[in-house]
Amino acid sequence: MTSPIAPLCRALAERSVRYLLIGVSGANFYIPPSWPSFVTLDYDLYLPPDANNLLRAWEACEQTGLDLWLRDEPLDRPRDVGLAEQMIARLALTRVTGPDDLTVDLALVMKGLDFETVWKERRPFIIDGAEIPQPGSGISSSRSTLPAVTRTSCFSPRIETRSSSW
Repeated sequence: MTSPIAPLCRALAERSVRYLLIGVSGANFYIPPSWPSFVTLDYDLYLPPDANNLLRAWEACEQTGLDLWLRDEPLDRPRDVGLAEQMIARLALTRVTGPDDLTVDLALVMKGLDFETVWKERRPFIIDGAEIPQPGSGISSSRSTLPAVTRTSCFSPRIETRSSSW
């Protein structure tokens, strides 16, 4: 079984979009393979308040055939830097939907933390060939020695050590 978020993550990487997978779907990657995962209906991506980055994220969503929403209406057009700046000023969430009930939220806020702080401490996970950045398991400088986790499917991670100090 492949992860439904992997094609979008590859498109985000192609456009150099900065984001972090957060929320319950992100927490599942820290759970040991023998433990049950949390059930969630969506993926939450945390983006910095940067209009050009948000615009590239929207383009990646459109490239992968996903629909963009603001609340219960399609996201307005033209989807340009001006619209992205308005979304950022309001800290508005972009809802992304796709086939097989895929739902992704592009969030511009994460309670209690700012993007740049969390970005510096990110930890990569590899899912179906797509590198997906996530916040580290705690806020500390020691996370630079954490292993990368590779998932061969969306349920079975394989840990690969990136540092000899692990």
